[in-house]
Amino acid sequence: MIQIFDYDALDYIQETKQCFTSNTIDLLSDNQKAQALKSLELKSLKKSNGGTSNLPVEFEDLISAVSNADFENSEKLIFFLLESYNFLDDELLSCKKIDNSLDEILKESEPILQHRELIVLKSFMQTMKASSRFWFPIELGGIGVGYEHIVKMNKTNKSDRPWYANALISDCCSMGIGMVGVAVAGALGPVGWTALAIAAGEAIASSGIGAAI
Repeated sequence: MIQIFDYDALDYIQETKQCFTSNTIDLLSDNQKAQALKSLELKSLKKSNGGTSNLPVEFEDLISAVSNADFENSEKLIFFLLESYNFLDDELLSCKKIDNSLDEILKESEPILQHRELIVLKSFMQTMKASSRFWFPIELGGIGVGYEHIVKMNKTNKSDRPWYANALISDCCSMGIGMVGVAVAGALGPVGWTALAIAAGEAIASSGIGAAI
């Protein structure tokens, strides 16, 4: 998507959507890409109370999805998700620190959470690990591609956490929400695999929109 991105575009959010739609993504059909974008648009409309903003998926959306699911240990799952999320405020954040922190949290959670709940937590964690390598600068353990993309867009963010982490947050939270649906379905049958593909597509699109914003 980044390879075909037009940095002269007037609207980076629309350009991100266009690159997502026109790019070939393995195991993701054109119809599934359209469904992923539609799902994001519906969430944006809901969060903006009927407006037309293109808000990326946020951590609060993931917590809401978990709270509304029928997990037996939803409060404990939310606790471990919060643990995984809160350390992103660390000014010394790096890919290695993310890996080590998430591994420790997973060890703590595995004896406590049930299989369906671990599907959500592990999906959130693994997406965060992989996404951090894409979006983070080389000196922090990333490959630098996503970081350079945001630099080229000349976007900065004055939030407490490093501004390049916003795309990472949109990515792993969107994947986590998608996996709530897969976990609630109970099994990765034909319907589950389709839901998983759409969840992955939504995470990709949300991640790019998070970077643009």
